[in-house]
Amino acid sequence: MVAWLVIPMGVLTGLARAGVQAAMYPLLPLLFIIYPHNWIVHRTTDRSTAVFSSTTAAIVAIIQWAAVAIAFSVLTRRYSPLQQAWLAPLVVVGVGIVVLILVHLLGLEVEADCL
Repeated sequence: MVAWLVIPMGVLTGLARAGVQAAMYPLLPLLFIIYPHNWIVHRTTDRSTAVFSSTTAAIVAIIQWAAVAIAFSVLTRRYSPLQQAWLAPLVVVGVGIVVLILVHLLGLEVEADCL
């Protein structure tokens, strides 16, 4: 499960360091689902204010995904590695979608900008 979280960030970081930002754009929806914390804003009529600083957003993301990874490992310990490999991406996307829904229920918005 950790690979499904770390690999997209590694690929995006590598592309950003190589200066190949155009190649990053197809991967942004995955980043948007997995790590939306840095893009959560409170929108008013004239501007948008970030809810988290970059550091706080990273800490919240680490805490969230660490809790999900621990819960996943405990709840799926009786499954075979093949079953876990198929279930992990579904859990990652599912948790990401739940987070986005909770953000909207709290009256906040997610404004994705290019890196």
